[in-house]
Amino acid sequence: MVGSLFGLYISDSITRVWNNSISSCCCSKVIADYTYHKEQAERVAKEARQEAERVAKEARQTYASVTSTILELKFKIKDFKEKGIKTDELELRLGEVEREMSDEQPPVM
Repeated sequence: MVGSLFGLYISDSITRVWNNSISSCCCSKVIADYTYHKEQAERVAKEARQEAERVAKEARQTYASVTSTILELKFKIKDFKEKGIKTDELELRLGEVEREMSDEQPPVM
């Protein structure tokens, strides 16, 4: 998207230069402006990509942590059952969490 906008910008600028026979000094300014804006857009795109990668990494870590905790809870419930402790409510809540987790998979990168 960013590239296409700058493509239109430079195309429009070149058309204006060509149609109006603007001096080479102005052509240099148009090219310098295009380069400046292109570099700015690339920097912004790079920062956005880095932020997205950071958020995705954090989401994967959180997902792994929650998955690990769910596994630990399953073992605890099993231990409680062996000791004769009623675990129906715990199993119900754990099932709800597992359903939520299956609906919210972590981003893949």
